[in-house]
Amino acid sequence: MIGLTWDEVGPGSAGIAMGHSNTVENADELYQYEAYYEYPVNDSMTVTPLIYTLDAAGANTDDTSGAMVKTTFKF
Repeated sequence: MIGLTWDEVGPGSAGIAMGHSNTVENADELYQYEAYYEYPVNDSMTVTPLIYTLDAAGANTDDTSGAMVKTTFKF
């Protein structure tokens, strides 16, 4: 994967990333794209919603898209 992150976008940070299955030998050609925003709720908790899509170009599978929310706690 390769990505870019922008700090100080509002109170959090934002990023985009792209990955390719070409690094795995004999794998179907897959591309993954994602975008996220990391929001610090307080000093010990961060919420990160993200959206992603998996493009199965040339593979025998359907494209997949989704969203998720990751919550990180620091002690």
